[in-house]
Amino acid sequence: MAAFLFKFFSLFELSHRRKWMIIVSLLTSGTITLLSVAVPKIFRSIVDDIINHSPFENIVRYGLLFVGIAIIRASLSIFLSKHNGKFSKELTTELRTKALSRVLCGRLCNIESTTVGKTVSIIMSDTSDVCALLCNTCIPCVLDLIMIVGLLFAMFLCNWLLALLTLTTVPFLAWGSFIFRKRLNILVAEQRSINHTIASKLNERIRSIRLVKSGAKERDEIKIFSAAFLESNAIGIKETQIKAIISSTNEVINKVSSIALFAFGGWLVIEHKMTFGRLVEYIAYASMLQDSLLRIINIPLAFYDARPAIACLYAYFYSREILEPNDGDPLPCGDGCVEFRDVRFSYPVPENRNLNNYLIPEKIMERPVLANVNFRLDPGKMHAFMGVNGSGKSTIAALISRFYDPTEGVILLDGHDVKKHSLDSFRRQLGMAEQNAHLFKGSIRENLTYLCEEASADEIEYTCKLVGLDKIVALLPNGLDYMIGEIGISLSEGQRQRIGLARALIRKPRLIVLDEALSSIDEESEIAILNNLKVLRFKPTIVVISHSRSAIRICDRIFEVKDGRIVEARMEAKSKVYEHA
Repeated sequence: MAAFLFKFFSLFELSHRRKWMIIVSLLTSGTITLLSVAVPKIFRSIVDDIINHSPFENIVRYGLLFVGIAIIRASLSIFLSKHNGKFSKELTTELRTKALSRVLCGRLCNIESTTVGKTVSIIMSDTSDVCALLCNTCIPCVLDLIMIVGLLFAMFLCNWLLALLTLTTVPFLAWGSFIFRKRLNILVAEQRSINHTIASKLNERIRSIRLVKSGAKERDEIKIFSAAFLESNAIGIKETQIKAIISSTNEVINKVSSIALFAFGGWLVIEHKMTFGRLVEYIAYASMLQDSLLRIINIPLAFYDARPAIACLYAYFYSREILEPNDGDPLPCGDGCVEFRDVRFSYPVPENRNLNNYLIPEKIMERPVLANVNFRLDPGKMHAFMGVNGSGKSTIAALISRFYDPTEGVILLDGHDVKKHSLDSFRRQLGMAEQNAHLFKGSIRENLTYLCEEASADEIEYTCKLVGLDKIVALLPNGLDYMIGEIGISLSEGQRQRIGLARALIRKPRLIVLDEALSSIDEESEIAILNNLKVLRFKPTIVVISHSRSAIRICDRIFEVKDGRIVEARMEAKSKVYEHA
């Protein structure tokens, strides 16, 4: 339990300002608590004065005091609610930003091995649950503990026998949380896993809605998701039933305890060992004590609900294996000469176990994808990598782009080992376009300038002409300001690829990687685009991965990849090359 609490509190990096916000919250809550403790004493005085036929002025005076305390409490409660709400929102925003940064700066294998639904749930839901636990449970818990000590002191002053009778109910109130803790942990983890799976599958089906409709699979998908919803609901019902049993049992214990207090306290009043006003005061204290005890006892239930989220976020924040290495000096600018020396690579594969709902790569595939790869890319030239599917072409592109680092060997850029330099400085000199051009919801202009927001209108126009996008844009309403849907759903695949290529070119990188980036463009346009790239003003080194004979024919040098090795390198195209393409 101590290790779990350490993980929980390690998630929060409280600044000096946030600490003061917590202190203000505690002081305000403490003042409200003191005022609440004073109310029963006023009730006692009013009751005893009425019974003893005291002057009416005393009763009025106590009544006005009670009204004044009620107004002050209400004002402080309004302030506290606003203050705590602001604190909670700020903390949630900070935690979400931190979680998002760990995801975006994480290793590619971690991101790709975790479903989109789970990742979004971690960033949005888990952070909210953890912050709610701190603000709505842990901070009030401190006040409840202080209040319990004060109430017990006041109760023993009133009557020590009644105080001992009240304390005998505490073990019975705590039994439910203790008995059902393991079962609740299991149910919460199961429901969390099912909800993540549902979210991921929903994301997949909605993105693939054309496939679903073309196969008339709507009703089948509805049945599948209905079954998943029912399974999640069944687990939720079991969890609710257990909590209801605990709550109902505690309520019964409270009622029995209240009856016992009234009976014993009434006997003390009859025997003149206690005034009726003192009994009213004590019963008010006992009621407040039971409320505080129940909140304290229910804290484990809140932690059971948030335990998976806490463990997952802790793995996100404190596992060094999650982040990409980004240390080292900035990479100097050069001509763009790339060299592979005895490069060997195997994709990192997560183990079967799931570490806190987040996969951490700990094993390497035994069979290497690339083995003893050696080649040199001349600066300012266009190079083609050809081979059958699965030969290792895209893996070479991923290594050139530093999505992964080689298992063995070195990759040099202008004579510098890229692994010894910061990742950011390398990728700022890289432009990459892939077969599936990823577009965001927004205008074409916003997508084009995503990697280079300071691009001028002339640079955008020049880049659009290079890839033949200018003619397409001219036919669209609003031109570059034409709004496209999520993942560019309102455009054809070829149009999306042109935008993706233009986006990579607009930042003027010295190294360009095209991984099947023109596969959906007609042959004539493809030839025109590649010829335009060969005469770019900034003379980048270009890597082309393609099955297209046209693309291979244009390149200055051709590398044939087979079973993870470079089996042949040519300075010009031969008939044998086209047969393999």
